[in-house]
Amino acid sequence: MTKREYHKMNGIRTLEVMGRAYFKSRWHSTELRPLIPYLFTEWKCNLDCHYCWSYNNAVKGMTEDVAKALDRLVANSIGSRVLALMGGEPLLRPKFIHKIVYYSAKKDIFVYLPTNGRLMKPDVTDRLGDAGLATVNLAVDSVKDRKSLPKALEPIRPYFDYLVKRQHHYGYTVMFNINICHNNIDDVKELTEIAHDNGIATDYHINETPMTEQTHFKHLNENQTYLTPEDWPKVECLARLPERQAYQRGI
Repeated sequence: MTKREYHKMNGIRTLEVMGRAYFKSRWHSTELRPLIPYLFTEWKCNLDCHYCWSYNNAVKGMTEDVAKALDRLVANSIGSRVLALMGGEPLLRPKFIHKIVYYSAKKDIFVYLPTNGRLMKPDVTDRLGDAGLATVNLAVDSVKDRKSLPKALEPIRPYFDYLVKRQHHYGYTVMFNINICHNNIDDVKELTEIAHDNGIATDYHINETPMTEQTHFKHLNENQTYLTPEDWPKVECLARLPERQAYQRGI
């Protein structure tokens, strides 16, 4: 696709799946009208980010029969045409994710895939792109790998470059998902520049301590990633990054 065709296709797709769901939810405001269902296919993960409690490597992944229950989300035109696959790391089972993407895309569902990218090899990108994947949310917190923030760009740079290169072939979009932590403020700036240089979007999370108790979480004490009151001015400065630094951002 040309750049114009690519943006036109994604603009129309966004209006059809997200816009339609939103306006239906407003028109039927007294009914349950989910906008973005989250399908947690895994609790397992191949990385150990020190801020993350939302994984448990002792829990088995979702079955295919349970995943196909997503039909209920679009039955009777209740409005939802977006599906976010969640984890853990969804690509621990790439063939399973491929089935979900293919099955959903045939029903005109906008499939959103978050991943740390460690398993998104070129052949995985090609299979998912061909199956109809709509968006890849690439979670990166630092440029170089470090113990507390292993979701780094450097180890996956060849995969990232291929993912970006194939956007206009398959039609999916790519974005960086960056968690703003106590120990990665400079990385956030650099990753935003890299995203801008590659013409992809960015979104940001504010890192905070777990709000629910998780008995398996092992990094609650002496954690280097949690923001402190002393970090707040630095985070505010990130929100004022020069316009040239970000293709799209939000804090």
